[in-house]
Amino acid sequence: MVAPHPLDRQVVAVNCWHLNDYESAAMWPLYVQGKEGVAIQSTVGRLKRAFDPSTQDVVVGAVRYIDHSTDTIPRNNFLQAFLHKRKSFEHERELRALVFMPHNRDGVQGPVPEDGIDVVVDLRVLVEAVHLAPGSPLWFENTVRSTLKVLGYEDLQVRRSGLEEEPPS
Repeated sequence: MVAPHPLDRQVVAVNCWHLNDYESAAMWPLYVQGKEGVAIQSTVGRLKRAFDPSTQDVVVGAVRYIDHSTDTIPRNNFLQAFLHKRKSFEHERELRALVFMPHNRDGVQGPVPEDGIDVVVDLRVLVEAVHLAPGSPLWFENTVRSTLKVLGYEDLQVRRSGLEEEPPS
């Protein structure tokens, strides 16, 4: 599901990802309440290829963080408004998949429903691994594994959080 973006709910929906080469301790509490959560590991290339089966136009780009008092958003491209945020959000290291609303029979775009839109993706291409939130109980890990098996994705790697590991001495 791709959620509508507050900048223009009529035209573009946004799906957000965190760009990092390692697990971020800061991101877990921002997006998961408690210890029952998962994060999907992928790459930019996999994300782009995962949209190949989709009939919607999807653009993937990294967010640029700016100081609005000194920087401006380039106006030469409509997408720029969706790929810029305040510097105070720089810790998010965000990558966005922008999905343009299809035109209806009358040639009018949108609107994006409040609960987002369905976009076809190839999950086998997209998902490299599933990471469990730090401190996830064993029952939750078992639930994730059994759910993946029922859905036909038992071959996906499920990993416990590396934040649970003791640093080497």
